[in-house]
Amino acid sequence: MLELEKLLPKKEPIRQLRVAELIKKTIADVFAQREIDNKIIIDHFITISKVKVSPDLRNATIYITVFQSNNLKELLGELNQLAPKFRFIIAKSIKLKSAPQVIFRYDDTLEQAAKINQLLSSIDE
Repeated sequence: MLELEKLLPKKEPIRQLRVAELIKKTIADVFAQREIDNKIIIDHFITISKVKVSPDLRNATIYITVFQSNNLKELLGELNQLAPKFRFIIAKSIKLKSAPQVIFRYDDTLEQAAKINQLLSSIDE
C-alpha cells in the first residue's frame, strides 16, 4: 500500500489551492474586462485552464488555452513580457506577503487527449 501512495500525485495544501483559485479569478477578470491594452492579447479569446502555485506562494504558473490562434508563441511572449503588470494586478487584488512571480504556459491537455483518443480508436479498428 505504501508503494502505491508514492505513485499517486501529492495533494496541494488548501492555502495553495485557494491562492491559485484567487489568481485564476483575478486574471480571468482582467482578460474578460480587457484591462490590458495590448492588441495581440485583445485579439485572442484566452481561457485560463488552471493555475499552479509553488508551496512558498512565490511563483504562479498560469496555464491558458486559446481559441483559434496561429501565433501562440507570440501571444505567450507578450503575456510573459507583461508578467510584472499581471503581478501588480494580483498584488492589488489578493492580500499576500508578496505577490507571486507569474509565468504563462500553454495548456496542451486537450490536444494530448485528442491524440490519445485517436490512438485508441485506431487500435479498435
